Amino acid sequence: TVYIKEMIDFIAALVDKGNAYATKDGSVWFAVRSFGNYGKLSGRNVDDMVQGERVNADQQALKRDPLDFALWKGAKPGEPSWPSPWGNGRPGWHLECSCMSINCHHANTIDIHSGGVDLLFPHHENEVAQSEALTGEPFARYWLHLAFLNIDGDKMSKSLGNFKTLDKLLEKYDAITLRHFLISAHYRTELDFTEDNLALARKASKRYADAAREAEKALGKEPSPEAWKFDESAREMEAKFRDAMNDDFNTAKAFAVLFDTVTRLNTERAKGGNGLEAFASLLAMFRDLLGVTAELEGTHDDAVAGIEAQ
Repeated sequence: TVYIKEMIDFIAALVDKGNAYATKDGSVWFAVRSFGNYGKLSGRNVDDMVQGERVNADQQALKRDPLDFALWKGAKPGEPSWPSPWGNGRPGWHLECSCMSINCHHANTIDIHSGGVDLLFPHHENEVAQSEALTGEPFARYWLHLAFLNIDGDKMSKSLGNFKTLDKLLEKYDAITLRHFLISAHYRTELDFTEDNLALARKASKRYADAAREAEKALGKEPSPEAWKFDESAREMEAKFRDAMNDDFNTAKAFAVLFDTVTRLNTERAKGGNGLEAFASLLAMFRDLLGVTAELEGTHDDAVAGIEAQ
């Protein structure tokens, strides 16, 4: 609501450009067909969309096209509203995202826009249309649409009451385990939140935490952050990790490289090899990049001990 003025200015500019129009009920609609690239994000055809569009009868009488979406909705009794050039009303569903992105980032184009796959259409498609119609520039360079997080095989949702909150989860699981679990699969792959899968994540995260701790004991110090650069095998491992992350943020592949690093690190420690510090520094870097960093290990150990006691 802090950005109501900016949203009204955003709408007014679209009206001036011919991409939006007001109706007698005090609403303002984005004219979808005025934006030639509508459907490019979701890969949909405008004419095909019209056939399946369900439209409220009252809105249909006002809108020029069934696909046009609300930028501003005329006030209804009992709803919050603000004054505007078109009468009292409130912003449409999609408008705040475009307006606040542009104003908060002080740029017409943002690097990465993410969200659930269910938001691809119409929400993100409409963000693109209204933003690019206004600025003439790309709204986002990269889109990351995440698959669903399921709870024991069912989609997590507020209506089913099967959602989890972080404060409650952190009473039972440590931060490393939760982070590891959430990025153990590619972001476009559905993930099933179960006790068994959390146990596997806890076991996996404990493995690399223990490996790092034992390596530091053997070295008698923290590894130099640059040590991996002076070992050819470590450099090759770093290149594999980089390739995995450059492959559409493939964290599953990245974790596979991380565990290969753990295996090599343990081998170097066991035989007293010269590559110990190199692979210890490489593991530290991978953990930092994935957000399963050593700074969280205190809570990790406490949580593991508590769960095992249960």
